[in-house]
Amino acid sequence: MSRVAVYGGAFDPPHLGHTFAVTWLLSRVDEVWLTPTARHAFGKTMSPWEARAGLLETTLAGFDRTRVRVIDIERRLAEAAEGPTYTWDVLSALQVEHPERAFSLVVGSDNLAVAGRWHNFDALVERWPLIVLDRPGHEAALRRFIRARPCEVSPPLPDVSSSQVRSAMRGGAAEALRWVDPRVVEAARGLYTRADPSSASAPSVFVLGAGGRAGRSLCAAFEARGVRVIGRWSGRSAPWPTDLSGAEVILLCVPDSQIGTICETIGQLSVWDPGASVVHCAGRWGLEPLQALAGRASLGAWHPLQSLNAPERAASVLMGSMCAISGDDAAVDRVVRLTHALGASPRRIAEGDRPLWHTAAVLAGNLPVVLLGAAVQLLESIGLDEPASRAALLNLLRGALTQTEVAPAAQALTGPLARGDLATIEAHLTALEARWPHVVPAYVEVNRLGAALLEWPEERRAALEDALTRGGGRP
Repeated sequence: MSRVAVYGGAFDPPHLGHTFAVTWLLSRVDEVWLTPTARHAFGKTMSPWEARAGLLETTLAGFDRTRVRVIDIERRLAEAAEGPTYTWDVLSALQVEHPERAFSLVVGSDNLAVAGRWHNFDALVERWPLIVLDRPGHEAALRRFIRARPCEVSPPLPDVSSSQVRSAMRGGAAEALRWVDPRVVEAARGLYTRADPSSASAPSVFVLGAGGRAGRSLCAAFEARGVRVIGRWSGRSAPWPTDLSGAEVILLCVPDSQIGTICETIGQLSVWDPGASVVHCAGRWGLEPLQALAGRASLGAWHPLQSLNAPERAASVLMGSMCAISGDDAAVDRVVRLTHALGASPRRIAEGDRPLWHTAAVLAGNLPVVLLGAAVQLLESIGLDEPASRAALLNLLRGALTQTEVAPAAQALTGPLARGDLATIEAHLTALEARWPHVVPAYVEVNRLGAALLEWPEERRAALEDALTRGGGRP
């Protein structure tokens, strides 16, 4: 039975003390599940859940993610109830959902001093084993507790707290920032300040299509960064919003094929402010699908160069991402301000160049996922299970991507193509042709693209084509 440590907290923001704890916990259990608090039982005010979960994902990026997970159980429980969410409820729900796992509860020694305020604390620690993280300054409470109830205790944690980090981000002593991943510091810029100038200057937004993955992710990022979302339409069967007034930007996060129809509906059924901008998020299109509103609103196109399929990570992944912007001057000005509020980088793209922009996005952001999926299937076919295959190949992919952070792709490339090892390429194709022939065309074309990237001369490319043909690839 897999042993899982449930490590809850506000994580507002996460810091290296948390990663120290996770590292130690992994030496004691099989998995660590981190549960950001959704609604604090003691009424503590916290940053938006999506923002904290996203920062936590960034902090944990270097761990084996088959063993370390950020889970949304507290948020799901909070959405289903009006009152506070208790640790008892969280562990009870997890035990029902995952009866095959043996859970332990992780608490900080600071919580032992207020254990009497916890809901069902005695029953809680009777039912689930307790692991205590030794936080500096709470040694007396820890000694009193372990005399009455033996439990596993960690080595002393670093003397840093999230409240110290928040204070540092608000202009206090900067020493605490040494304990925070620089990517988290950057992603949290403005989240803990009293007034974020970028967010203050951002336009107000009404999001149409807020129920889809991109719409939900952008809404979460807007909330985390202090952008005012005055309304949302989830799509599907939700009632159409008849009043869009108050929105400087009406943002269309709908499928490409629906943009024109949505614009016609806006024009016929909705009221909006004079001078508002209507902006779509499709990467391929410029202003063409918005023409039903030409002359009645300023028009724009905005496409973040980022995968937006996880609301809890949206705020962090959008930080530093490039966004393609096209459109009328008024719409472009507003979308530039919106982009800056998210910590992203605006880039004005000519309408005629947007198909190439979007093609580049698909090549880099989608096709590697397809190739990874095929690679996982290959390892499964030789006896590895899916989670292990995916974890191993993701680790390889991360290593390859790390190389491209410091060198162009042609210099970062490794493997048989980089070595000019045509015999190995031929052997790969022979194996694929025998067992996975549908992967052969992809393997062939990737090698051809690689040879072009490496700027092979004609004779080497001809030799490659011979090897591809001998291995089973089509000429």
